[in-house]
Amino acid sequence: MNAVVSLNNTYFRRGAKLYMEELRRYKYLPDGFEKDYMSVIDGETDDDLRQGALALLRGVDKLYRQMYGELVPKASPSYENLRGTYEELWCNCRNKVIAGADSEDKSYAFHAALSAQNYLNEMTENIGTPKFDLMRHFDAHNLQSFKNAFLRIMDEYLAEYEKAGRKVERFDTFEQVYKRYMNGLNNGEINNKNLDYAAYVKNGVGDDFYTVGNYNLFMQCDSPNKTAFCELPHPFTFRLCRPDELEVWKRVAAEEDYACYLTEYYDRVYAQHADEFFRNCMFACDTDGKPVATGFIWRSYGKINTIAWLRVLPAYEGRRLGRAILSRILASADFPVYLHTQPTSARAIKLYSDFGFKLLTDPVIGYRKNNLSESLPYLQKVLPEGDYLKLRFAEADNALLEAAMLSEISEF
Repeated sequence: MNAVVSLNNTYFRRGAKLYMEELRRYKYLPDGFEKDYMSVIDGETDDDLRQGALALLRGVDKLYRQMYGELVPKASPSYENLRGTYEELWCNCRNKVIAGADSEDKSYAFHAALSAQNYLNEMTENIGTPKFDLMRHFDAHNLQSFKNAFLRIMDEYLAEYEKAGRKVERFDTFEQVYKRYMNGLNNGEINNKNLDYAAYVKNGVGDDFYTVGNYNLFMQCDSPNKTAFCELPHPFTFRLCRPDELEVWKRVAAEEDYACYLTEYYDRVYAQHADEFFRNCMFACDTDGKPVATGFIWRSYGKINTIAWLRVLPAYEGRRLGRAILSRILASADFPVYLHTQPTSARAIKLYSDFGFKLLTDPVIGYRKNNLSESLPYLQKVLPEGDYLKLRFAEADNALLEAAMLSEISEF
C-alpha cells in the first residue's frame, strides 16, 4: 500500500478504515490491486499468502515500470554525461572479469559479471547508453568466451564516447592522476563534495574520508549573524516546490546514489505532513525555471526548527546560491534553529559558522552519538586556520534534547 501511495505522490488522509476507499480514487493503481490485496487477507494457507503477496509485488513493479517509462524523461548520451563512465567501467570491472576468467575462478568471474551488468544497466537508465546484456554471455564452463564478450561490449561502449566526441582519459602514474584532478579543481570542474575530499587528501587524511562521512555533528543557532546574509544573485529566482515536483526535489536535494534513501526519508518524515512540506520547501531556479538549489526549515518532531536538505547542484556551486537560500529561510525563522551535518562537509560547516551556528558538545543527541571529539582533528586539518579558529561551541538546549528523544527515527 505504501508503495502505491508513494507512486501517487500523496499520503493516507482519512485513517485505516478508509484505506481502500482512498486507493480506489488514485490515478495510478496496479491492475487487480484490490483483488490481490484481499487475497492476502482472505488467504487460508501459507501458499495462499505467498501467491497473493507475489501478485501484489508484481503488480506494483509493473506499475512502477510503466510510470517510469511514461513520465521520466529519456536520457541520451552526451559529451558531459558520459564523462568518466568508460574509465569507471575499465577500473572497476575490466580487471576483475579478466582475472576471474584467466584463473578459472567461476565464483569470482560470476560476481564480476554481475557487478559489470549492474553498472551497465545503471548507465542505460541514467544516461541513455544502449542496453548491454552481458549476463547472456556468461558461461561458467567457458569463461574465456565470456571474457571476450565483455571486451567486445567495452568496445561498443567506447563507441558511445566517439559518437559524443569524448576521448578516454588515460594515466600511467598516480602523479598524473593527481595532477589532472587538481587541474580540475582549479578549472571549477569539481563540486563541493570533491573539494572537501581534495582537502582531506591534501592534508593526508584522504583514506579516512568515507569513514568520517558517517560521523554525526550537530549545530545550533540562537541568533543569526545577519552580516552573513546575501541576496539571491541575478538572474536566479526563488519559488516553492510544487506537489508534482517531488521527484525533481529529490534529484536536487541529494546525489543520485541517495535517491532511494531520500524516498524512504520523505515517506517516513514528510509524507504525513505533505501540505506543510510543500509550503516550506524552497527552490532557487535558473532563467528557464529549472530548480538548481533547495533548502527549507522543518518543524522536526513537531517541536523544533531545523535546516532541511540544503543543497546546490554541482554545476551551480560557487555562485552564492546556498548562502542565499540559507539567508532567505533564516530571515523569517523562529530561533533557535538546529541542523545535522558531517565533518566531511567542511565547506558547509564553514558556511553555517558564518551565519552564527555553533557546534554542539553534548556526547549524545537523542538516539544518535555526537562525534564532535573525533571530528575536530579532521576539521582542524582541512579547514583554513582562520576558519577553524572561528568555530564556536555550545551545549544543546533542553528543547533539542527533549525533542530528539521523542522518536528513534531521526527527523533532521
